[in-house]
Amino acid sequence: MKSFLVILKNKSPVPLPATLLVKHVKHLQKLHHSGHLLLCGPFASEPGAVMILQADSIKEAEIMMKKDPFIKEKYYAAYNLTEFCPANPSNHWLLNSN
Repeated sequence: MKSFLVILKNKSPVPLPATLLVKHVKHLQKLHHSGHLLLCGPFASEPGAVMILQADSIKEAEIMMKKDPFIKEKYYAAYNLTEFCPANPSNHWLLNSN
């Protein structure tokens, strides 16, 4: 699978409704259990949040994001979705890639 960095932005100024948070967490749990969500969380010092997804294509990652209640209900009005190449010991920190 490919790796995707998601930056959620344009957070609503309205306080987060508890019901929306529960829906969002259920979505995250589904993504995690299916092996698509590696990590996620809000930024500590500014509005916004980050997610790292694994999917077969950017289209599949886009579908995952469009199903997120935070996006569907416009708690975050926008997000950036970018494929990236993770560097780690199993791929020799990308030393053998072009």
